[in-house]
Amino acid sequence: MADSQLIFEKYRLVKRIAIGGMGEIFLARQSDTLIDRFIILKSMLPDLAEDQTFVEQFLGEARVAATLNHPNIVSIYEVGAWEGIYYIAMEYIDGDDLTRLIGGAQKTQELISPVVAAKIILEAAIALEHAWLAKDIEGRSLNIVHRDISPQNIMLRRDGVVKVVDFGIARAANLVSRTQTGQVKGKLSYMPPEQLLGTKVDWRADQFSLGVVFWELVTCDRLIKPGTSHLELIETTTKNPMEDPRATNPSIPDAVAEIILKMGARSAEDRYENWSDIKSDLESFIRDEEQKGRTGSIADLQEKLLGEELDKKAQETTGSTPQNFMINLKTPGTVPLTTTTVDDNDEDEVATKAHELPKNSELSQKDTRVDSRPATQPNAQAVPQSSKPEVEPEPVKKKAPVLAIALVLTLVAGVAGIAVQQSQSTEPAAAPKAEAAAPQQIPLTIQVNGPVGATVSIDGNIIDQKAPAVLENLAHGEHRLILTKEGYPPIKQTVTLDGSVNPLIVNPALPPAFATLVLTSKPRKAGIYKDNILIGSAGETPLTLTPGETHHLLIKLPGYKPYKLSLAPKAGQNMEQKVILKRLKSKTKPKRIAAPQSAAPQPIPAAQPETIVQTKTIVIEDKLGYLTLRTKPWTNVFIDGKPYGPTPFSKRKLKAGNHSIKMERKLDDGTTILTTRTITIESGKTKKINWDLTP
Repeated sequence: MADSQLIFEKYRLVKRIAIGGMGEIFLARQSDTLIDRFIILKSMLPDLAEDQTFVEQFLGEARVAATLNHPNIVSIYEVGAWEGIYYIAMEYIDGDDLTRLIGGAQKTQELISPVVAAKIILEAAIALEHAWLAKDIEGRSLNIVHRDISPQNIMLRRDGVVKVVDFGIARAANLVSRTQTGQVKGKLSYMPPEQLLGTKVDWRADQFSLGVVFWELVTCDRLIKPGTSHLELIETTTKNPMEDPRATNPSIPDAVAEIILKMGARSAEDRYENWSDIKSDLESFIRDEEQKGRTGSIADLQEKLLGEELDKKAQETTGSTPQNFMINLKTPGTVPLTTTTVDDNDEDEVATKAHELPKNSELSQKDTRVDSRPATQPNAQAVPQSSKPEVEPEPVKKKAPVLAIALVLTLVAGVAGIAVQQSQSTEPAAAPKAEAAAPQQIPLTIQVNGPVGATVSIDGNIIDQKAPAVLENLAHGEHRLILTKEGYPPIKQTVTLDGSVNPLIVNPALPPAFATLVLTSKPRKAGIYKDNILIGSAGETPLTLTPGETHHLLIKLPGYKPYKLSLAPKAGQNMEQKVILKRLKSKTKPKRIAAPQSAAPQPIPAAQPETIVQTKTIVIEDKLGYLTLRTKPWTNVFIDGKPYGPTPFSKRKLKAGNHSIKMERKLDDGTTILTTRTITIESGKTKKINWDLTP
């Protein structure tokens, strides 16, 4: 391969993957003394580089993605110009996107397990939460909203790691890549109502879109059916609630359907209030299902549905390219690359057109640009146009039309830059040099020694064994480890495996136990806020508070003066707080009545306090006891008629005294077995019970 194809003096082009009106997408190889890996290069056409507005948008997209460093988000390695051409070098993902996964399930007439679907959505939610909470180097919140979440932009690596890709139209609070109010970008089928209407969006727009993806994963069907007009789509999305997925697939668990419908609520106010609540519900569902023996692996599912196709694509990454496929990148005055016209009425076609080029198509076999160099170069050949073009080509110098077309095709280029790399080959193949082959990496191991009894989650997948546990066959790189134990804050760690230590031993100390707060208000059911986020309602479920820090709470109720409450609980402390709110005074000023001049001066009454708030903090540890219960086999537990979830559980708070426990278990034939027993809880003590209920 010619030295002129060594981009940034380090990336050697392997083949062109896709072409578009904005630029080209290449598979390249970085090979030096330290690194040998495939990468993706996304370029911008030289003619578009003359438009400074478009250059700022192109670089702004890269800045958004490069700001994010997370194992579930595609990595940006380098951004810059090489001999007048702007490039973005990004991570190559060995895998495929959710569109292909759903297509594979449809082809084999199999449904995707709700557990596996929940694991995929959980990892995507973790990535989007990271984007929303990310800060720049000066500590300012970026509040990045992806705004284009769809099956095409969520990829699965072959080892099961989920990757969110294409932050090309993401909006960050203080970066240059912005969309003005009223403009609509993204795939219409996955947009929330507020985005379709062109109004302001926040992270809840990504929540809605991810809910639609979840809907399609568990039903293996499209929520918005192909052929729906834009007018019908907008009418349906903005005026009707999301269709219940159980209407399409009745076997979907109720817990999954409830999560999907809450994420996909028409009003943003009715959706989840933060990513943490979404993750908590997903993790709870996954844990409950796996306790019932319903497990599943993302990697195993992808291998089952797409394994042969992925093996074939892996072989095609060693393909060669025509010697002149970059002939025009350094030649001034070239004509922009021509592509088949995409129907603007089908946003999903916009997103997938690039990687659906057939191998024998004219676009997939040769460079369609004109070589403007003198001498023996042939004339430009006409490129076949779409059978139904809706936009006539405009001269490049007319910046507005070029920018409008480029913005639409940004979807093609952005998705192609990552998702297309796993698609069908668009160039002939040639084997690489033997000495350049990527070194084989030995699978690595993490040994989790504690806290004993903690539930272990690695990269969003909850394993069957509780700590101590051994996690084997892990890939090199970063892994997200979460250890949870009831009554304690979760332990979250990102560990990097590089092979220098194997196994890597993890043994974190158990954090201080949660404190609990039972808060009542007069009037009742005042809202409890922390950092301007509603975390509960007075008089309802006790709140869990992290010990060792001061919690600044605000109790609010319309028509009443807000009350500030600061608490610094100790580990395991149970607190009870009562707040009496004072009604706001009327703003109408009383009329003043002048006193007769002859009247003696009246004494001025003492000033009364504007607000009278009565509070008391009572430690009630001596009124409560605790129950740790294990049964064999597992059962659903009801104590005094209230559900307490499946066994095992530990240190559940109960009032001192006698309690009736009902344990329920359903057999495979549908038969329900009930066992009822009575226990006595002593104040301040933990009662540990291990019942064998085997028939």
